[in-house]
Amino acid sequence: MLNKNGRLIVLVPAVTQLYNSLDKALGHFRRYDKKSLQAIHAANGIETLHMQYFNFAAIPGWWFSGAILHSKIIPQSLLNVYNFMVPVAKFLDYLVFRKIGISVIHVGSPAQPIPKSMVT
Repeated sequence: MLNKNGRLIVLVPAVTQLYNSLDKALGHFRRYDKKSLQAIHAANGIETLHMQYFNFAAIPGWWFSGAILHSKIIPQSLLNVYNFMVPVAKFLDYLVFRKIGISVIHVGSPAQPIPKSMVT
C-alpha cells in the first residue's frame, strides 16, 4: 500500500522486559527492540532509513505502575509529573544517546528491487 517514494513511520513499545499489566490493558502483544523491529520490516520489504529509542524518562514510572502496582491505567498524578518534566525527559534522551527508551521509532521505505540487469 506504500508507494515507491513513501515513508513508513512506526512508534512501538520497546524493552521487552518492561511488558506488564499496562501493556496488556492497552492491547500491546509484545515490546520490541531495534533488532526485532528492523527484522520484521526487512522481512516485509521495508528498508530502514532511521531508527531510535524514545522517552527514556518514562521507564521507571511504567515499570513501577505496571510491574509493582499492577495498574491497568497510568495514574493521573504520574502523568501530571511526567508532563511537567518533559524538558528534562528530552534532555535525558539526549544524554543516553537515544540508546534506550520506552518506545522505538522506525522510519522506513520500500526496499528498492535489484534491477534485472544486475541479477546473474
